[in-house]
Amino acid sequence: MNRVLILLFATISLNAGFFDSLNKTITDSAKEYINTPNNNQNRLDSTTIVAGLKEALAKGVKYASKTLGKRDGFWKNPAVKIPLPPDIQKIADYLKKAGMEQYVIDFEKSLNRAAEKAAPQTLSIFTEAISQIKIEDAKKILNGPETAATDYLKSKTYQKIYDLVYPIVKENVDKSGSVKYYNMLKKSYEKYAKPYTQNETISMLSSLIGKDQKSKSELSNFTQKDIYDYTTSKTLEGIFKMIAQEERKIRKNPLERTSDLLKKVFAAATN
Repeated sequence: MNRVLILLFATISLNAGFFDSLNKTITDSAKEYINTPNNNQNRLDSTTIVAGLKEALAKGVKYASKTLGKRDGFWKNPAVKIPLPPDIQKIADYLKKAGMEQYVIDFEKSLNRAAEKAAPQTLSIFTEAISQIKIEDAKKILNGPETAATDYLKSKTYQKIYDLVYPIVKENVDKSGSVKYYNMLKKSYEKYAKPYTQNETISMLSSLIGKDQKSKSELSNFTQKDIYDYTTSKTLEGIFKMIAQEERKIRKNPLERTSDLLKKVFAAATN
């Protein structure tokens, strides 16, 4: 019991540290704004714009982390829910008809559980990336499309973030049982569902799995590494989607501009 409590408090402290970093980003942005000459004038200088964009993105990252990093954050959110990998989706109906519906559900849910565990741990990575927004890109981002800041962040950091998030996702995929469920699904498919799909009475067989029946199943080429890659990509896709959603709200809804800096920067962008 004591060990569980120690682990719980350590996890809370770690996440608290990440949120402290984000709050510092927001505070620093506000200081930049306050210390900018003529900050009450209609014309915005690049320093003020950068500060506003940093604060907006920090707000978006915090929102994404809190929203997705809780139980069912991915699983029960249709906008970001991680679906079955394409190779499995192709034959999901047959797997269910062959009595493996629960395996299919458990596998899909385990991928989402891994993403939910990984999402909060991206905070420090994003905080560092946000701090590196360049002045020369500020006005272009501010006057760009409704997700320009998120798109910029993604274009500048995606591969780095992917590389850093991958081992986090991998660890949580393993803990969530995704590989175990997949292996059970694959074995059951080979034993039960594959013969079922080869039955001539199934009219949709040729369109779903091809006319040329070989010994390999559709699952055979989907490896353990593919599970990690797929889940990592979908985790980041969901996180960026939620950051973009928050950016849209800040741009479109004045009530979402929760500081003087956000009000000044994004009010100017809509004028």
